[in-house]
Amino acid sequence: MKLTINNTCAVLNNPERLTSGMVGKTLELSFSDEWNGLLKTAVFTNGAVSKDIENPTDIVVIPWEVLAQPNKTVSVALYGYTVEDGVKTYALPTIYAEIGRVVKGGDPSGDPSAEL
Repeated sequence: MKLTINNTCAVLNNPERLTSGMVGKTLELSFSDEWNGLLKTAVFTNGAVSKDIENPTDIVVIPWEVLAQPNKTVSVALYGYTVEDGVKTYALPTIYAEIGRVVKGGDPSGDPSAEL
């Protein structure tokens, strides 16, 4: 999955199915020139849980907490900003982009061979 960030818009390309219990799922980020030099925060939410990732790189791992419950829609927004002398001098937040609805994934409970 790839998220293209252009000024204040965030658009998902190549969507994939999200399943509950998923861990380590990545999202590729592609920023327009307006984002050059900005400090960044990726904000993931499923409506019940929100998780921030400070200074995301071009590949970010979707927090497992927003993927834990089925039937929740996961969204992400980016927040860019500058700081001078400890004061925020510029902020550029995007709209939230839906990256998918979490569907029920397999849950191998009770099988000792499935334990980590």
